[in-house]
This record gives sequence, structure tokens and C-alpha cells, in this order.
Amino acid sequence: MNNNIFVQDYDYVLNQEGMPKNDFPHHWKGEKNLYCCGLSRRGLFGVSMDAVAIADDIKKVVGEKKNK
Repeated sequence: MNNNIFVQDYDYVLNQEGMPKNDFPHHWKGEKNLYCCGLSRRGLFGVSMDAVAIADDIKKVVGEKKNK
């Protein structure tokens, strides 16, 4: 049974199985600045890697908006 069935409609980041559309290591970033964390199947280490990557990307996006 698919445990991610409730998030299948998030076409910007997840596929029909409820898993990230993008391959590792860029699986955490979807379109329109939508992120997913912890779906890399790499345990807590994977969640940590995702969280750091997402935080770095948010910092980059915010910095770009400030410079406009």
C-alpha cells in the first residue's frame, strides 16, 4: 500500500506514487519553490541532508529577491 497517497496531487514535486519526481541528490526540490524532505529513503541522515539543502536553497532564493 502506498503510504504517500495523500500527497499525490502535489504535481510540482511528487510523482503518481507520492515520491519525488527528481532523482537523488536533487529530489528535494520541485517546481515553484516547493520542497520535500525525508523522501530519499536514506533514514535520518537523508532527512538531515535534505534539510540542509533546502535551507541553502531558501537562503539563495531570499538573497536573489533582496538584490532585485
